[in-house]
Amino acid sequence: MSAIWLNIIAEAMYKSFRRAGQARSLLQRASPGSFPPSSSTAPPSARFVAPPAAPGPPSRLSNFEKLNEHAANGNLQMAEAVFPIVLAELDRLEAENVTRNSRNSRANFPTGGSVASKRTMLFNTMLKCAANRGDVRAAMKYYQRMLDSNVNTNVKTYGKLVEACAKGGDLAGAESWWQTMEQLRVDTNYREPSMWGVKSDDRIESGARVRYNIMLDGCAKAGNPGAAVAWFDRLLAANIKPDVRSYSCVIEAHVPSGDSNIALSWFVRMRRELGKASYSFVGNGAFVNALKACARAKDADTALQIFEIALSQQQELDDEEERRRPPQEAAYGLLLYTLGVNGRKDDAVEWMRRMANSGVPPTTSCYNSVLQAHIVQKDLEGNAIL
Repeated sequence: MSAIWLNIIAEAMYKSFRRAGQARSLLQRASPGSFPPSSSTAPPSARFVAPPAAPGPPSRLSNFEKLNEHAANGNLQMAEAVFPIVLAELDRLEAENVTRNSRNSRANFPTGGSVASKRTMLFNTMLKCAANRGDVRAAMKYYQRMLDSNVNTNVKTYGKLVEACAKGGDLAGAESWWQTMEQLRVDTNYREPSMWGVKSDDRIESGARVRYNIMLDGCAKAGNPGAAVAWFDRLLAANIKPDVRSYSCVIEAHVPSGDSNIALSWFVRMRRELGKASYSFVGNGAFVNALKACARAKDADTALQIFEIALSQQQELDDEEERRRPPQEAAYGLLLYTLGVNGRKDDAVEWMRRMANSGVPPTTSCYNSVLQAHIVQKDLEGNAIL
């Protein structure tokens, strides 16, 4: 495109759309002296010159959207900085007797409704922040503040308290809040929020599965396998189909005690009941948790069995990319550690070779595990080579 046309386009953009930054860029690409003749008698220096580009627009996120973003990231410090700003805005709206969203409101909540419902949403967002952090103390702080301020609570309030306690390892607290939440669901005839393209029954089951998985995660964090199995049975009794995370939590609960055989049995059960949905290495915490149990028990044979099952069944996946995806670095590391402490030097060398060939670079800890295997066997020559 010639410099003449570049200049014409730039002038049009500036006059019609005030797109100063883009006009300026086009003008800079045009050669000096190549502008079309001007109909005016003004000297060249007086012709069109694009002004400096205006600074970028300020962030369009409302105060509540900023708060929600900090809550999703579990950033309590930033959330607490924005919280009083939004709260003050709600106080102003309430003083003006505004019951619906105001266009002048900087709070800009995503839904309409009364100021009271927005206030509940605000505090629930702070509870979400605490839940994502597993911060029981912060959750109780804002829940108590809700009560002291006569802010209405709802099912989501208690759901976040359950999650905060579960992630924080307070299993007793999570179970207590669970009972309160479930009773409120019954008393208020609570319905799961609608989801586009998702059937009502599937939506209800999905929401229930999430709640049970939160409790299972709490059992795992507490290292309580008995409670994990009990909650898994309750999930089945409620006619809810477990997913990979459900099984992963049960297996993780058995890690501290090093119950490698039980971990294997749950791993095999998951593969049998969920089928190909559990064969991918992506997001499959059950695979890594089963290997953690083997590492804790120093059970190399079971670890190898789990790895071989995973690799074999991966080839049954329909997607070629998934069939070629290597296991996680953590999985290889756990296997090599288990082989190393048992002095399985030949197996350790072979699996580190397979790790490298799969495109996963061995880490320093992987090399240390292989060295450990040679040290246990007092193979100083092989140790020196490594």
